[in-house]
Amino acid sequence: MKIARNRYLTTDQIEQATQLMLGRPGESSRKGFTVAQYRDVAGIGRNLAVDLVEFLDRIGVTTRRGDLRVLVQADDGVSS
Repeated sequence: MKIARNRYLTTDQIEQATQLMLGRPGESSRKGFTVAQYRDVAGIGRNLAVDLVEFLDRIGVTTRRGDLRVLVQADDGVSS
């Protein structure tokens, strides 16, 4: 699947990226996370982290609030 102009990932890779965000629900869904925090947790480079997070914004998994990304649906079913 195309996630950026020159970057493709498999559906499994995208699912793994999403699960890394969901793996920290108390922290990431309520307070949000930066691209740098995601990069460190995922153990990937900055450019890939930016591409992944922007892709997840586009498909509605996360939303950008300033420098933070917040999961669209928090644990209680209400957007934070």
